[in-house]
Order: sequence, then structure tokens, then C-alpha cells
Amino acid sequence: MSALSIFALSYTAIALTFAASLIYAFLKDGTTPKSDSTSWLVIAVGSAFWAIALPISLIHRYGSSFSVSNRFSSIHPQQGHYSAL
Repeated sequence: MSALSIFALSYTAIALTFAASLIYAFLKDGTTPKSDSTSWLVIAVGSAFWAIALPISLIHRYGSSFSVSNRFSSIHPQQGHYSAL
């Protein structure tokens, strides 16, 4: 099995898993009509570009816990960011 086919299989498997989680969340959401074609388009595009959409989704879901300035605020609590000495 070539590296390209392994990459293609991995990409497809992750995209399908990501699509399933998007569809599950969409179907549980009671505020969006299921007949809205724009929502289905967002799911399709998000699934195709999961390598970009997944990190953005994680940042959106977990908020500022991914923020660099929050990691360094414990080092320099007065400044709220890291500064080189």
C-alpha cells in the first residue's frame, strides 16, 4: 500500500468521522430547520476541509483555554502575557 493511498484512506476516515459528529450536532439542534440547504452546505464543506475546520471548532468549543496569553499569565500575572527578559 503506497503512502498516498494511506493518506487518502486516513483523510477520508477522519472526514467521515468529523461529518458524523457535525450531522449529529446539527440534528440535535432544535433552532435550525433541517431543510435549510445552507446548513447542509456548511456540513459538507466543513467535512471536506476538516484539517482547517477541526482546530477552529475546538478553539470555538473550548474557548480561551487554547490562548497563548492565558498560558503565560501564570508566569507574569501582572502583565497578562509573556515578555522576554
